[in-house]
Amino acid sequence: WTSRAQITTKKHSSFVATRNHITDVSRSSPRMLQACDVQSTGSILPEGVEAGSWHREEKAQIIRYELARGAKYESVAPVLLLNGFGVGSFHWWRNMPSLAQATGADVYGMDYVGQGGSWPVGCNDGNAPSEASLRYAIDDWAEQAIDFIDEIVLGGAHASTPNKCHLIGNSCGGLLASLLAARHPQKIASVSLINPTPVWGSNLPFWDGRLPAPAIPRAIGRFMYDRIRDEGNIASMLKLVYSNPAAVGGG
Repeated sequence: WTSRAQITTKKHSSFVATRNHITDVSRSSPRMLQACDVQSTGSILPEGVEAGSWHREEKAQIIRYELARGAKYESVAPVLLLNGFGVGSFHWWRNMPSLAQATGADVYGMDYVGQGGSWPVGCNDGNAPSEASLRYAIDDWAEQAIDFIDEIVLGGAHASTPNKCHLIGNSCGGLLASLLAARHPQKIASVSLINPTPVWGSNLPFWDGRLPAPAIPRAIGRFMYDRIRDEGNIASMLKLVYSNPAAVGGG
């Protein structure tokens, strides 16, 4: 593993972490990431938050993550923030620097594969080799999360610290944190749950959720998600929950 001192990425640049090295892909040639993979978020990242990507080689996936560095990382167990369904790790961005500053810990956020910036390499609407038999489901995300903890959160810089991390989970991230703590208690220092909820599923008798999807579930799912993510629909829902509806733009 590359040590913390050898990680020299600039703020807002993307880097790829593998078992053996960390590479600043903003300078790499030929380019290491494909069209569907992680992109730098540019100037929208808050001060103190760095964007990165982890090449999960055995699954042919690029996993997007963020890191706010803590001053006491050598002695304080790191923190992994687990977001709810569909929102991505950006949900935590404004919390990460203050949490790192208050605790001295390195604070991580991670997009689950199939959400945000985490996708199979060369993804092609469920038809790429990297997507074969892939599911976007809680058990698969739990496997991704524990691999991420082993290779990134507890790897390298934290080899000399207690080999555990703190989990903070919101919504389905709370379920994910609970699963990780139950299955891997030796790696989890604490669990904090914020409005934890289960993950819904269709449990169709003729499809187990693995890609590529059959034609009918694909068509229905695409229609529903296009309606849900419509800007007008999103604005209408936000106006129902904002204390000041006038603050909602668009729609």
